[in-house]
Amino acid sequence: MFHLIKILNGRIGVPEPERITLTTATSARYGTLAILKDGALTPFTATSSALPTHLILKDSTGNEVLAASITPDMLFEVKVSAAPTAMTVGTEYLLSADGTAVSATAVSGGKRGAQLVDKMGARAAGDSLCVAFR
Repeated sequence: MFHLIKILNGRIGVPEPERITLTTATSARYGTLAILKDGALTPFTATSSALPTHLILKDSTGNEVLAASITPDMLFEVKVSAAPTAMTVGTEYLLSADGTAVSATAVSGGKRGAQLVDKMGARAAGDSLCVAFR
């Protein structure tokens, strides 16, 4: 799960929520990332080739979701799915298969992921990191 912790150069770390009507019914969980394109919402996972466009703000099913647009100045706290010892700040890493955590695998082959901003003292799988989407 991704938790927005700060918006750089912003007074508060609270995103602007928006109700988005979709052309295709979908199921979305709070704290997950998604790509909104042509009225369809697709979960952002390890296989995504584009950056996420929205953070889901409420569990929902159907043709409407409550979400916030993701901007490059947003910082997120998220768990790491593997030991982060070899991870380096500034590198982009793939998400886990279910899209709820960051893996220790650097992106390659046209895939997109989360850019590591701060390791926050993480030493083992399950610890939290600070990431951005740029």
